[in-house]
Amino acid sequence: MDLKFVFLICLIPAASAKFQVEAKDKELVVAVGSDVELPCTLSPPSSAVGLEVRWFHTVFHSVVYLLKDGREDRQQQNTEYRERAFLKSGPQTGNLALSLLKVRLSDAGTYHCFVENETAAYDEEDFVKLVVIGPGSPPLVKVSLQDSSVQISCSSSDWFPEPTVNWKTDDEAFVNEEMTTSHKQTDGLFSVTNNILLKDSSEGNLFCTMKHPVTGKESGVYVIVSESMFPRLSHWAILFFVLLVLSLGAFAFVGWKFYAYCIEKEKQLSSKENILKFSLKQSFSLFFQLFRSKNLNGEKLLYTKNPFILIHIQPFVGWLFLQTNTLFRQLNRNKMSPQVKTGLTLSRVFLLSLPLIQGSTTGKLKSKKEVESSGQLALQNRQ
Repeated sequence: MDLKFVFLICLIPAASAKFQVEAKDKELVVAVGSDVELPCTLSPPSSAVGLEVRWFHTVFHSVVYLLKDGREDRQQQNTEYRERAFLKSGPQTGNLALSLLKVRLSDAGTYHCFVENETAAYDEEDFVKLVVIGPGSPPLVKVSLQDSSVQISCSSSDWFPEPTVNWKTDDEAFVNEEMTTSHKQTDGLFSVTNNILLKDSSEGNLFCTMKHPVTGKESGVYVIVSESMFPRLSHWAILFFVLLVLSLGAFAFVGWKFYAYCIEKEKQLSSKENILKFSLKQSFSLFFQLFRSKNLNGEKLLYTKNPFILIHIQPFVGWLFLQTNTLFRQLNRNKMSPQVKTGLTLSRVFLLSLPLIQGSTTGKLKSKKEVESSGQLALQNRQ
């Protein structure tokens, strides 16, 4: 064997033992759900035999991808990265870039590219910082009425971290707005909403902007504010309210008059009842005086047979019966206390039986009609 060839073979491991690992980009910003390539180069390129290429996340044992002697080791790989992480090339080309598919929020952090020559006990590494963001969706505007003002809502979703929301006018002046409200979605991203309340169209058109705190990128929506957006009462609405107020006033006036009429009617009934009580009292007083009275012969006037006295007594009895009967008929149609009703009933019965008593003494009975006729005659004589 040629000694020169043997010498060259012995020099190959020694030459391959020294290498350099470098990540050109120290920080990458990537949107959630997209694919990314973490750069790492090996110089000079080397055979994969005797080399270990390890990508790990933050700590050494959190293996993202592992290549030993040119073969992938999936046993030590973190389950979160299976089927998502692989090398685009290999040590032979010097390109050790890691391809990561469908980036998640949990993928954010520092990734280390570690290369070790186990034979020479030599290793090198470099790192790349991965920043995962939610770029957010285009803002949407919703206009709604709130009393006599207009509320404009600017909302967007799929942000990470939360954006800064501002309202601007055409001349770039900031407009005071309410506090931004945010809500965390199930995927860890944020949805945000910001409201502004306009009383009139004097502030002009508005521009809602949402700025990403990491990238500084702005997205927004332009709102044209016009007078037609604000509520105004039509002539028909004004006429309706005027008629409504007048109708309510008319109903109130009619109700008050009806109430006053009922009160006045109650007073009149009470007055008639008092008059009736007084008349009954006076009538019974006069009747009992007549009942106890006697003529010159010592006879009671109620049972006398003297024609002259009967001529004067019987018309009085008829008149008293007529007055009592008239009052009873008038008050019977309205409210009447039980005491007054009982008194009137007894008076009618008593006065109706009086002609029977007188008739038994004179031998001639008078009917109810005759009593009423004599009462009417007596009333004409009194007038």
